[in-house]
Amino acid sequence: VGSIDFQNDASIIKVYAVADAETFKKAIGLANTGKCEKIMLADDISLDTAQDLTGTLDLNGQMLTLDNVKATVPADASLTITGGSIKSQQSTVNQTSFSISKGATLLMENVLLETDAAALSPANGAEGASLIVRNSTVAAKTYAVTTNASTPFTCDILLENSTFTGSDPVLVNVPCKLTMNKCTATGSMHGVVVRG
Repeated sequence: VGSIDFQNDASIIKVYAVADAETFKKAIGLANTGKCEKIMLADDISLDTAQDLTGTLDLNGQMLTLDNVKATVPADASLTITGGSIKSQQSTVNQTSFSISKGATLLMENVLLETDAAALSPANGAEGASLIVRNSTVAAKTYAVTTNASTPFTCDILLENSTFTGSDPVLVNVPCKLTMNKCTATGSMHGVVVRG
């Protein structure tokens, strides 16, 4: 789809199937303005520019590659990612693949996320952020799930039926509610570090 014209701001795309990066970026723009409920990958896609992501991203068994870019869930927004693989290649081991802003929620379900850096993190100072990971595998070089913050804030982290690997796969250093049900965390330095 080259372009979509909305008459009288009344239309919403229920599912937007995308097969290349440029169409994906257009769909992201629509989702971020409330014009698209779900983006579904129809092929493997690689992104090389940072993106704010909201709504629902159905990986549909495909692979999304983040090539030296971070995806951010903007403040007070929500993002659900389901059913496929994500490969994140970052320039430094401390770069986070997915950042969750103040008051925002990220739900990841039935996803394999692999990165040569850090994977999932509420942003520094992201008061009220929420991270939920279910039935997924998150393999990171450093942190699979982390706050690693210099500014104290509170957040909620729920991890269920999932596997996490990294040097320190789960590292939380702010006051928060961390719940882990039926999870495995295997680290080369530590498994789970909680302080705050």
